Amino acid sequence: MDLPAGSLKRIVAALLDATILAISASLVQGLTGFDLQNALNGYPAYIIMGLYQFLFPLFWEGYTPGKRMMGIQIVAMDGSPVKVKTMFIRAIIFQAILYSFTYGIFTIIGLAMILIRSDRRTLHDLAAGTYVRIPHSSLTFSDTPHHR
Repeated sequence: MDLPAGSLKRIVAALLDATILAISASLVQGLTGFDLQNALNGYPAYIIMGLYQFLFPLFWEGYTPGKRMMGIQIVAMDGSPVKVKTMFIRAIIFQAILYSFTYGIFTIIGLAMILIRSDRRTLHDLAAGTYVRIPHSSLTFSDTPHHR
């Protein structure tokens, strides 16, 4: 297993992705007048973020723009590229649906897991069988002090 991405890299990548989505939504609304917030009954952030988190990694080798900028990548536990089923569980079921209906509780639990767990896996990683790694790292997870 490659070295898991650190909590700070994962958090900054998520903030970068959220910023990219917010700017994109503002541009769409400014250019078209279409109000996503009201059109989707107040859940557009979770729906759009779920699609973003689902599609980008599938077509961009496990990266979202934020993860690419931070040099981290989503992969299956065996290091192979993510598949449709994996990303559906990770991004749509957990990030878009469960996180939105728990009003941020799963988000807080996930953040705590990233900070506490040595493998930095969160709820959606555990459910989907994924982890976020630093690709092409010279160290592996078994080389870290926790696993010697």
